[in-house]
Amino acid sequence: MDRSPARFSGQKNHGKNSPGSRLAFFEVGFWLFGLLGVPGEMVCPAQEPPAAFQQLQRRWPNGPFQDPKQFPIAVWLQDPRNAGRYKEIGIALYVGLWKGPTEAQLAELRRHQMPVICEQNDYALAHREEKLIVGWLQDDEPDNAQPLPGGKGYGPPVPPEKVVQRYQEIRRRDPSRPVLLNLGQAVAWDDWHGRGVRSRHPEDYPLYVQGGDIVSFDIYPVVHPKP
Repeated sequence: MDRSPARFSGQKNHGKNSPGSRLAFFEVGFWLFGLLGVPGEMVCPAQEPPAAFQQLQRRWPNGPFQDPKQFPIAVWLQDPRNAGRYKEIGIALYVGLWKGPTEAQLAELRRHQMPVICEQNDYALAHREEKLIVGWLQDDEPDNAQPLPGGKGYGPPVPPEKVVQRYQEIRRRDPSRPVLLNLGQAVAWDDWHGRGVRSRHPEDYPLYVQGGDIVSFDIYPVVHPKP
């Protein structure tokens, strides 16, 4: 996944605790939580949130599951200055902030009341009371081959054991928010070569998914040369 900020297009750039308790979701451009509905309207007409929703609220009191009337559709790594424009089309969540979060980025998101799932950097840890932060983000696509220093090609993926270890460290610092782990195409495409020496090793994934509370993956079926 491209780590540079994407332009306002509604799409991502292309450039590059038990497993049963985790909430998995599928991602294609937008990040979708729950069942498709009208943004801002109730997904379920029940008088009270369903038991599963209440359980999520108890588990992560500062997480994204606070309003059963809200259907959170998210965008990836967008400029906070565009939050108002995204909100106008029903986007209710930012995922990822370029080299952030920073004070200026959160101030801009606060101006638009746009929550965010972001990395747990020093600034974020010093502002854990910030209600706009509704989740923590693992390093992106650790299951893919990782770039070597100095632009000298690619090495192996991050071992799943290290991903799980980092998850535990994030949770230890703040258990009140879920941790999002985004994986690469090999979750759904066995022949994806981007894992380098671990290509065609799907047996890695049962351990990888223990590195997040919300687990997603990238796949591009519409624009892919091999749909």
